[in-house]
Amino acid sequence: MTKLAKKAAALSCAAVIAFACAPAVFAAQSVYTDGYALSDDADLFTESEATELTDEMSKAHTATGWQIIVHTDTYGASSDAMTSHYDDYFYSESRYNAEAVMLVFDTASGNRVILNYGSTQSYFSDSVLNDVKAAMKPYLESNDNFGAAKEFVNQMEYAYSSGRVTDYNEDGAATEKKETNRFLVSLSRWWIYLIIALIVFAAFILINRGRYKHMGKSGTYDLKKNSQLRLTDQQDVIIDRRTTYTTINTSSGSSGGSGGSGGSGSGGAHSSGSF
Repeated sequence: MTKLAKKAAALSCAAVIAFACAPAVFAAQSVYTDGYALSDDADLFTESEATELTDEMSKAHTATGWQIIVHTDTYGASSDAMTSHYDDYFYSESRYNAEAVMLVFDTASGNRVILNYGSTQSYFSDSVLNDVKAAMKPYLESNDNFGAAKEFVNQMEYAYSSGRVTDYNEDGAATEKKETNRFLVSLSRWWIYLIIALIVFAAFILINRGRYKHMGKSGTYDLKKNSQLRLTDQQDVIIDRRTTYTTINTSSGSSGGSGGSGGSGSGGAHSSGSF
């Protein structure tokens, strides 16, 4: 065999080997099942990391019933466009389930986003979402994307165990059940209390007007008909007693028989002090 033929044969074998190995690498880093999906377009994970990550995703799916998705990309979406781009142009065009939670790494922009679909939205309140992000933060700060992705997956069981905090309609759109202050809710319904107060006030006016409509300036109130006197005690009680004496002076020129009556009048005047 000539050198040229040997070289061609070697190149052919290398091409065959490379072609045979390519699907295996792709399969290890891009996996789709009903329970989880890994799409490592940015090639962040090694084959062993991808295998370990999908094992954790399978466990999280078993515990929650959600499809767990991790996607890496080099699109370069801005922080404001992360949700719209990966929701409209990635998730909606893929074969993912309606009940899913997806973590996206955009290595070109350095942005990350967590997206929820279907009833999973009802489990991710602001506090739960902040807890998940806080658990991932140490790994992200050290540029450990695999550790951050693994921690995200492990946090799914925590989010599920936290319970629902929202309702969702048939289309999967979340309707937030906001935790509200009862006092503030009462104040927001002030018009109800105002109506009740007006009704009570009107009833009070009508009742009293009907009861006392004959009293006042008209003077038509029938006292005999509407009042009565009852004596319950028939014994008279003397509260105070006073006796008054008046001295009548007689003239000195009266008849002779009255000559000694001066003493009598004087004696009467003295007796008033010893009553």
